[in-house]
Amino acid sequence: MIALVLSLLLIGEDKVLLDFDTGLLSEQLNATGQITLSKVAAPTLHPDDPSGMALQVNAEANSIVAGALGLLPEPVPYIYELSFWVYRNEEQSKRDTIIDLSFLEADAKTRFRTRFDLSGSGWKRYSATLKWIGPDPGRVPQWSKIKRFAFSFREHTELLIDNISVNIRGPGSTEFNNSELLDLAFSHVVKPIAAPPFLLATDFPEQAIRPVLEDIRKLGATLTSEFLSLAAPARPPTLFLFELEQDYSKFAGQIGTLFHRSIRSSTSVDSSTIYGVTASFQRVDKSTKLSNDSIRELVHAWLQQFASLQGYGDWLHFGLTDHLQRKLRPQKDFGKEIAKRINDPSMRLPWTRLTDGDPIGAQYVWQAATLIDMLLATQKFKAKIPELMQAFKNQGSTRLEPFIESILATDWAKLESEWMQYCKKNYR
Repeated sequence: MIALVLSLLLIGEDKVLLDFDTGLLSEQLNATGQITLSKVAAPTLHPDDPSGMALQVNAEANSIVAGALGLLPEPVPYIYELSFWVYRNEEQSKRDTIIDLSFLEADAKTRFRTRFDLSGSGWKRYSATLKWIGPDPGRVPQWSKIKRFAFSFREHTELLIDNISVNIRGPGSTEFNNSELLDLAFSHVVKPIAAPPFLLATDFPEQAIRPVLEDIRKLGATLTSEFLSLAAPARPPTLFLFELEQDYSKFAGQIGTLFHRSIRSSTSVDSSTIYGVTASFQRVDKSTKLSNDSIRELVHAWLQQFASLQGYGDWLHFGLTDHLQRKLRPQKDFGKEIAKRINDPSMRLPWTRLTDGDPIGAQYVWQAATLIDMLLATQKFKAKIPELMQAFKNQGSTRLEPFIESILATDWAKLESEWMQYCKKNYR
């Protein structure tokens, strides 16, 4: 009996969502953009090909066809895989065609998305393992909140779709764990080391791990004390730290392939982050400390996992990184530099632009960092940080303007005045 249960968990239960043999398309699908949908007889060339009726799609660029609400079986986190069949005739197969499969939350503002590069003619089955589908930019979606799937078309596309199915395997099917990445990362057995709220997996020699681990623990302790209210995620943000650049590059490429994404760094080729997994390399000596690149990417991974934010180089990401780097590595002349800059408007961005959630230039990091310093050091603002972080999480970006009055209870002129006073008092 135990063996049977294990077998069922491994194989799962297949469920056909749409075979287009019955039902009305208007009740099964929702379409937007220039797209025509109809049912046609499925051309059956081989015994395993779909039969009966199929969905004929004639779509222009940026068109979308989505499954109706309620079509995906609940709970979605039990779903391991979604598969579908595509048919293209000889003429259609001459064109390179990409379609995207997305899984959307109810408001359709955030999604997981993967791409398929269609090839060949005739029927072909495509499938996506949900745990290896990465989120789009913006708020990180939650599989427990996903309500529908959708296909989108990047260019003029003509094809047939049939037998859209899911494989259901039970709790946790949509979540990968770090142990699944270890074999990709290292050629020998590596045991991850807990450094709450982070996890470290590295091929560093044992004597070189200690100072790096000490830095990670200090970083984690500071984040935990300053953002105590944020609930810990099921999978901690994890640093895969490599001694050799070629090993890092290989792993980054493999992770990108798994998620059908380019694994991204905010500024550096020495480190990169996706979906709470960050990879970095740095050369080792007896006094090795955690590099600034690794600190930045750990903050990036932390924001993804704890606050569901994916910003690359926005004011909060860069400002918080600089704030934490100075906690670990006090900068002797930082105060003098700030004292020079605060009175020169040409060296600053307008506050609405600095905090609009878009990337900022490296020359404005000091402004973001001192704003973070002030918010965390001023009790009336620090008390509002939990509410502000939740608002950013719900909004899907770090754009501050909607919350400057409603949460921080100030306006831009007052904020600048308090920031200026804080800088003059603390940076000399």
